[in-house]
Amino acid sequence: MGALALVALVVSSAVSTVTYRQVWAEQPSRDYTLPLLESLRERTAPMLDQDVPLEVLLPLTRPANQVSSLIAGVPGMPEVGQWTTEPVVIDGQGRLHAAEVVPGRMIPQGPEPECGFRVGPQGTRIELDGPLLGRPWVVQLNLLADDEGQVAVRLDDGQESLAPVDAGLGTVFVSVEGGGTGVSIAPRDGVSELCVGSGPVGVLVPR
Repeated sequence: MGALALVALVVSSAVSTVTYRQVWAEQPSRDYTLPLLESLRERTAPMLDQDVPLEVLLPLTRPANQVSSLIAGVPGMPEVGQWTTEPVVIDGQGRLHAAEVVPGRMIPQGPEPECGFRVGPQGTRIELDGPLLGRPWVVQLNLLADDEGQVAVRLDDGQESLAPVDAGLGTVFVSVEGGGTGVSIAPRDGVSELCVGSGPVGVLVPR
């Protein structure tokens, strides 16, 4: 009886494995995930987190439907989070494409020539050229930092996001969530002053 039970268990396991492989082979997640992992292994720069396609995971599973969750624990992956200097979007086949920010609103040109908005240690709130609805956005920060450190970015109705900055001129793309009519920017961790130029707040699209 024990031998028969063991045979039944082995057969059941084999059938389950074959069935799983057949289902996996037919799933759109396979056609997305495998190319994505190959693409990410070739990338060294950090990247902004983003949702996977609807056919892979529905938004109601958030945050499980984000790339950071999908690749968690996979070796050889780049950092995925709130900032990047090289924005990309991922298509439905898991391929990476260089991206740019299409503005929903703009950080306007500031009042100081050759600086724009001067941001001191206490930070500054900059009025956008119109209101933003509450949702995820990408802020393109064109800035000049007096030292290496970090910059904190927050919309009126949202949580703060942090991004590293180098001394001198630079551009960093920061993921924020929220809405409102303004963006608050503050230097952190070694940076005492920033000059912030005009730049878009919007969504990433392929170039």
